[in-house]
Amino acid sequence: MADYDYDLFVIGAGSGGVRAARLAAITGARVAVAENDRVGGTCVIRGCVPKKLLVYASGFRDAFKKLFGTTPGEARGTAPIVATILPSPLGPLLAAATEHGLCMLEYADREKLPRQAADLSRFYGRPVIPGRNPHIARIERELTEYFGGERREFSVPLDLKGTEFQERVWKELLGIPFGETISYEELAARVGNPKAQRAVGMANGRNRVPIVVPCHRVIQKNGMLRGYGGGLWRKQFLLDLETRRKDAKTQ
Repeated sequence: MADYDYDLFVIGAGSGGVRAARLAAITGARVAVAENDRVGGTCVIRGCVPKKLLVYASGFRDAFKKLFGTTPGEARGTAPIVATILPSPLGPLLAAATEHGLCMLEYADREKLPRQAADLSRFYGRPVIPGRNPHIARIERELTEYFGGERREFSVPLDLKGTEFQERVWKELLGIPFGETISYEELAARVGNPKAQRAVGMANGRNRVPIVVPCHRVIQKNGMLRGYGGGLWRKQFLLDLETRRKDAKTQ
């Protein structure tokens, strides 16, 4: 164990322990879960979490309820939304999907993740439980292809719910081509209200499926970056990645 800098230990090497650690990390905010290992029967999640934090497998129930308001046991007998953690070059992503499509793909260390989780519960009116379905498997593959330079458009089905205005904004975001950007002013005009720049910015901030619904492609009129729930460094990363791929194709 001396060869590693362990930040979080989970007692019990079962899958429940792994899920407990991941979800406990998420609910703590500012957390980057990097990987998991097994050492002497103990599940270990390495990431930016408080030193010597111990999370028992049974703590998974409380951690999950803190984020989504429902424990797996309480969700029985209903049609749930399933959620899991996916790795990415930008850090772990919390992916969630209904049977109809992907409904969340949030940065796990986002400070406003609890608010996004609350919106998920409010707009769908369904419990969220840990798990996977074909839509999550599909977005996992497509993210690997996107970051690997093999994909420019996502084809995973989406199940997006918000206010009427938010949904109009998100629909327009989906129409911004790979490698291109528009201003907040132009986005406001596209949704029929040129003066609603602040409102479209707020709708961008409530987008629960960044990367796929490309709110990172909206910038200020002067070309400067503004506002991104995952942090401006991630926004710049995505724009640079797409610009390089677009330029490479035209050469």
